[in-house]
Amino acid sequence: MANRIILGYSRFVTRPIRVDAAGARMANARSARDGGDCAVMIPRTIAFLAPAALVAALFLIVAGCGEDSPSGSNGNNDPVIETIVVSPDTVFQDDTTSVSVTASDADGDSLTYSYFPSGGSVSGTGPNVLWVAPGDVGGYTLLATVNDGRGGIASRSASLAVVNRPAGITGTIILVSPSGDLGGSRLALYTTLESWQGNNPWYEELIPEDAVNSHSFSILYLPVGLYYLDVWKDLNENEVKDVADLYGFYGTGALPEPDLQAIPVEQNRTTHLVGSIQVS
Repeated sequence: MANRIILGYSRFVTRPIRVDAAGARMANARSARDGGDCAVMIPRTIAFLAPAALVAALFLIVAGCGEDSPSGSNGNNDPVIETIVVSPDTVFQDDTTSVSVTASDADGDSLTYSYFPSGGSVSGTGPNVLWVAPGDVGGYTLLATVNDGRGGIASRSASLAVVNRPAGITGTIILVSPSGDLGGSRLALYTTLESWQGNNPWYEELIPEDAVNSHSFSILYLPVGLYYLDVWKDLNENEVKDVADLYGFYGTGALPEPDLQAIPVEQNRTTHLVGSIQVS
């Protein structure tokens, strides 16, 4: 009589699928040699998977549910996943994070790695892959499985938090002047052209002293709205923006009458300035 496969859910995998102390290792399901039932308890850690991924994960788990002897009695040891690290474990929508799995096999068997994300997609193969986050915020889980090709299987999961991308502005500042350096220059944002004309920035920061020819900036968590941006180093210390200073801005034209262009900042979106802010 052919074996029946009985599936059920369990918070932890128990016999006939063996589990280590961390609740992470899964071995082949023990089959009844007399043609009896082969019970497979499904861990809740894989219940989140999409249907296609769930089927693939279940296939790996029950693949040994047949006439083979229990894992270990035939001299084969199950592989072990020591760690699975997602770094960083909090990202913005559609960003990419790294996944690193450390696994071993006492028999020295070659291991095959499989990944089942509850959201997003996995790029790459082997113990080190990339996890592309989904476009929706929330918590997600990645199930990693290793197979030694001899009936031994181990699995372990890790979590990822996807958060809203902050509203803000990023860009690059380049020094095009043949002399001087950017260090100590003031990077400023203005909410109106009038505030720019009155030299009354809504936000300002100093460019680090070690930034000589270029500087990449990231101003995040801004209120939604329009902003104007300039970079100024008051070389003659007269507190007036003039041609004797190092000066750059987002827009067209030049001192003394530059045409600053508004930079829109929208909710859950970081505006990256195309090109660079040129300072001369």
